[in-house]
Amino acid sequence: MAKLAKTGITDAESQEIGRILDDIIRNTPIVALVVTDTRGRIVGKRGGLVQNPPFQAPLADKGDAVLLWKDATVLRIRVPIDPRGERVGQLEADVPLPAIDRLFRDYAGLGQSGSMGVCAAKGDGVLCMPSRANKFRVIEAPRHFKGVPVPMSYALDNKPGVMTAIDIHGESVFSSYAPIGKSGLGMIVKVQSHELYLPVKNQLGYTLGAIALLVAIGIVLLRWQITPLARSLVAQIHERKLAEERFAHLAHHDSLTGLPNRVLFHDRLQLAMIDAERRRQSVAVVFLDVDRFKAINDTLGHDAGDELLKRVALRLTGCLRAGDTVSRLAGDEFAMILPGVESTEHTQHLAQRLIGAFTESFGIREQEIFITASAGITLFPADASTVEGLLKNADTAMYRAKDAGRNNFQFYSADMHAQAVKRLTLENQLRGAIERDELVLHYQPIVNLVSGQVDGMEALLRWNHPDLGLVPPMEFIPLAEESGLIIPIGQWVLRTACTQARAWQDAGLPPLRLSVNLSARQFQKDLVDTVATVLRETGLEPQRLDLELTESVVMQNPEMAMATLDALDRMGVLARFRER
Repeated sequence: MAKLAKTGITDAESQEIGRILDDIIRNTPIVALVVTDTRGRIVGKRGGLVQNPPFQAPLADKGDAVLLWKDATVLRIRVPIDPRGERVGQLEADVPLPAIDRLFRDYAGLGQSGSMGVCAAKGDGVLCMPSRANKFRVIEAPRHFKGVPVPMSYALDNKPGVMTAIDIHGESVFSSYAPIGKSGLGMIVKVQSHELYLPVKNQLGYTLGAIALLVAIGIVLLRWQITPLARSLVAQIHERKLAEERFAHLAHHDSLTGLPNRVLFHDRLQLAMIDAERRRQSVAVVFLDVDRFKAINDTLGHDAGDELLKRVALRLTGCLRAGDTVSRLAGDEFAMILPGVESTEHTQHLAQRLIGAFTESFGIREQEIFITASAGITLFPADASTVEGLLKNADTAMYRAKDAGRNNFQFYSADMHAQAVKRLTLENQLRGAIERDELVLHYQPIVNLVSGQVDGMEALLRWNHPDLGLVPPMEFIPLAEESGLIIPIGQWVLRTACTQARAWQDAGLPPLRLSVNLSARQFQKDLVDTVATVLRETGLEPQRLDLELTESVVMQNPEMAMATLDALDRMGVLARFRER
C-alpha cells in the first residue's frame, strides 16, 4: 500500500494492471515486463528484467530494442506510451531468443574448429557474444591485430566478404563476414585454415538470415503482444496525471473560493520578501476579517454564509492589482500580499479600496446583505523581517481595528504588541475568574424621580483582579464576548443577582425590581430555560426580574428574538431594550 500511495495508483487500478500483466506473461514468450510513468516510477511489474548483462548492444535500425546476453540471449524492447502525442509512460519487456543460442551451438558442416560469432562496436574495439571461439563467454577485443583489421571489423563497417586473415585471437582462419542488416551488429562464420573444405560461406548465409529473421520476428511479436497492455494503461496513467494536477491545486488553494490557501500564501509572501529585499522595496501584508460573520451563518444558514464568502473573494480580487495575492486563510479571514508598495500613503489608498469594497450590498438568495470588514496592515521590512512576524503583526492590527469600532483599518505599531500581550494575559486570567471568586456585582439603585423612592437595583459586573484591582467592564466584557466566556459569566451574574434580590426580601426589605444586562452572545435558544431554572432555584418572582437587551439582538435573528421575548413575557419577566 505504501508503494501504491507514492505512485498515486489506487488499489483498483493496481489490480487491473496486475491482471493484464499476468495475462501477457502467461500467454506470450515474455519473461519480464515493467510499466513506468513519466517520472520513472513503477506502476506495474512482472518478472525480473536482466540486470547488468555482460553483452549489451542497441539495435541501430530499431532504436528502442537492445540485444542482451547473460547466460542466454535476450531481446529487450522499450515502447513509449504516448496517446495523442503526449507521453504518459513507458513499457519495457524482455523476451528470450533460445533459437539464437541454439545457432551458436550448431556447427554442422564447420568441422572441429568452426565457429560463428556476433559482435557489436564498443569504443575502438568490439564486444562479442559467447561462442565456441570465446569458450562461451562475453569478451572485448581490438578491431585490429598487428595493424591489420580483423574480419569482424569489416562486418561492423557494413562490408560483407570472404577472406583468409588473422582473427581477434591471432589465429589464421578462413572466414565469411557480413553486417546483420542495419542493426549495428556484425557476424562472422569462420574455420581454421586447414579445414577450408567446409562450406563456410553457405553456413554464414544461413545463419545470418536466421538471426536477422529471429530478431525481426521477436520485435514484431513483442510489439503485438504488449499493445493490449498499452491501450489499457494509457487511460489510467492519463487520468492519474490529471488527478495529480487536481490534488496539487487543492493542496494550495481554498476549496470554497479557489483562492490561494495558507500554504501557498506563505510561499508567495516569502518570495515577495526576497524580491522586495533585492529591489529595496516594501511589501504590505493585510489581514481582513468580515465583521459579525457569525450572525450571517446563524440567521441565513451556512450555505448562505459560504455564498457570501465567495462574493467577498471576488470583490477583494477585483480591488487589487495583477501582481497582488488574495488568500483565504480560514473562516471569514482573508489575507493579502501587496508587493512593491511605494509609501504608507500608497498602502493606505489600497486599504481604503478594500474597506470601501463592502459599501455596496451583497445579493444573497434574493436578499440584500450589508456587511463591513476590519483590516490590519503591516509592512516588510519596517515592522518585521520574517513571515511569522508579519502574520502576527497583521493579525494584531486587525484586532485593533475591531476594537476601534470595526469597519476600518489599522496600521501595525510597536505598542500594539504590548497591548496584544496584555489582552491575551487578561483573557487567560479571565477564564478562571469565576472559580477564584474574583467576579463581583455592584448594585446601582434605580430611583423614581416622581416619588423619590428606590424602585429597583441594576446589577453591574466588576472584576476584582488580584494585581490590577477593579477592572472596568469595558476592558474585559469584549474579551469575554469574543472568547465565549460571556455565556458562563452571564449565567453567574444572573444567578448571583437573583440570589441577592431574594436575600433582600427575606431580610425584610421591600420587594425591588432587579435589572440585569444581557449581551448578544447570551441571547440564545436556551435563554428562556436558563432564566426559568435560575428563578426556580433562587425563589425570586419572575415579575421582579428585568432583562436589558440591545436592539441589535433582534436584528441578528428576528424570528428567534421574537419567540424568546414572547416566552419571557409569558413567564412574567420583563425584557426591555437599551441603546448600545
